[in-house]
Amino acid sequence: EQKASGHTYLPSDWSKRNAIIQDVGNTLPEVRMEYFFAALLPPLRRSLDPVATVEKLKDKGQIVHDGWACLKGGLAEADENECGDFKSLVDIVQAIADASPHVKDKQLLILRQDPSQAPKANTRSAKSRPYGYLVKAGEQEGAARWVDIGLCAGYSKHGSKKDRNDNVRLVVWSMGQCMREDVRRRFVYGMTIENKTMRLWIMQDVKTVVNMFQALMYAEEHQVGWDPTVAYVVHKNKGAADEIELAEDNSPRVDILVRDEDGEETWFRTNKPISDSGANWPHGRGIRVWKARELVMDERTGEEKEIYDYLVSEG
Repeated sequence: EQKASGHTYLPSDWSKRNAIIQDVGNTLPEVRMEYFFAALLPPLRRSLDPVATVEKLKDKGQIVHDGWACLKGGLAEADENECGDFKSLVDIVQAIADASPHVKDKQLLILRQDPSQAPKANTRSAKSRPYGYLVKAGEQEGAARWVDIGLCAGYSKHGSKKDRNDNVRLVVWSMGQCMREDVRRRFVYGMTIENKTMRLWIMQDVKTVVNMFQALMYAEEHQVGWDPTVAYVVHKNKGAADEIELAEDNSPRVDILVRDEDGEETWFRTNKPISDSGANWPHGRGIRVWKARELVMDERTGEEKEIYDYLVSEG
């Protein structure tokens, strides 16, 4: 076994993480914070004002001297360790939500810390355990599902190069798991924190922190990577998470909207996948192929056809 940042992983986990990093490339582009907010982050809802939210948090004593009261010295001086709940971070994000009560019913994502158990998978099991994640609000207690995660997080109390690289491996692997596990995903977010530094923003810059979490938590689903033209077939369970209907090969059954050259739209419901190996890698078009029939009045009808789903390159 090998250990990193307080977690225990099997050697095979590390080899897979190294393989996906090699596929991505040994270097990743970094962008300025201004570009990240302008081009990559969902736009803020009009009723949200990070400056006003910061003032509310100051009035409540949660921000003191332009820093978070619960993280005065950064993570390195916090009581928690990487395997703990990192409750201080959960408290920060919850405080931001509490200071935005007028959009409570619009909240899509909440921050959870549960590094003790791996999220549930339908098609590709993985033992990877993100330190934290933004997951759809309203989901039940217990292990989250990869298909409900909108952002994967990795933390370290220290800021060495090794800590940073371990975080990157964990988060990139977890992001890849989200992409390959969930047929609806078109992109996914990830974040790493090394003590006071978070990739693309600094922990003491409280307005930037508030802005980022407000933008993500109150986004529409399509703004954080879920494709509205692809949907799992689910059974509604009162008081529990919706149960995804399985096809004859125990793969999740999916409804897909197909638009022809004339713009006519038709929904199809899958029977079983023919191939989805193209979704395994971070580079490429993520090609998946299903056998499916046209969906009419919630029933599959007509001749069985092959449905191809893939990412269209820009330009």
